[in-house]
Amino acid sequence: MNVENEPSKYSVSSYVGASILGVVLGILLVVLYFAISVFALIIGVYLVLILPISLLAGDYVSLVEFLFG
Repeated sequence: MNVENEPSKYSVSSYVGASILGVVLGILLVVLYFAISVFALIIGVYLVLILPISLLAGDYVSLVEFLFG
């Protein structure tokens, strides 16, 4: 049986461009994941530690004041 390969419709540069796009999107997703994780950790610390202690002390500390001063 003789099987011939058909020529590809896509050039090598389109495969390279798609792979670069995939790498960039992957890196972006990892950075976004870590940014959301850090923000969730900060919110968790605020809600579990800072807010109850400040309410019990009678001095309310807002999230903005906790984050920025």
